[in-house]
Amino acid sequence: MPSKDIYHHLLEQVESDREIEWDYVFAAAGYVVGIGIFSWLLLFCRSFRYKYFERVEDVFEKIFERCQRRKKRERRRRAVRNQTRQK
Repeated sequence: MPSKDIYHHLLEQVESDREIEWDYVFAAAGYVVGIGIFSWLLLFCRSFRYKYFERVEDVFEKIFERCQRRKKRERRRRAVRNQTRQK
């Protein structure tokens, strides 16, 4: 028969394995609440939705505008290189 010390040690180990890690529970709850609030605002608050998507559109326009400038600049450089090579 196992001794009482081994039994208590095993019992403590099982109890510690069953313990809930509250950090993860609160992190998940905060994530769900945050996503819920943001979704609620987008779905039911028209002025917020308009302002949000207007801002997103502005950011995308700036990003793509820079990309287009880079492409144009690179095309000009290539054209100049090609002209100098042909001469």
